[in-house]
Amino acid sequence: MSDRPPQTKDKFIVRLPDGLRDRVKSAAKSNGRSMNSEIIAILEEKFPTPFADEVKDPGAKFLLDLAAEIRAGNHKPGSAAALQADTYECLAYDLYMRLRSN
Repeated sequence: MSDRPPQTKDKFIVRLPDGLRDRVKSAAKSNGRSMNSEIIAILEEKFPTPFADEVKDPGAKFLLDLAAEIRAGNHKPGSAAALQADTYECLAYDLYMRLRSN
């Protein structure tokens, strides 16, 4: 998340269909997060930061390819497969940033 104070972060009001708020609340509780953090995690999973085109390192590319292959299975957010894809993407991004800063 951003280092900006909450008052200056982008805000978006959304109307949720009946029952969706309760499902988000339940998922947030299961994952030990606030509802806001749960929604952000789901959005970031669905809309990852577009850095893949800039990755040149073969190890990072391999991790991104594994994550993409897993995501192609349309696993539920929070499932073991989705968490594995998240981990691969995080590792690839970390590697990308470390190599970029050198």
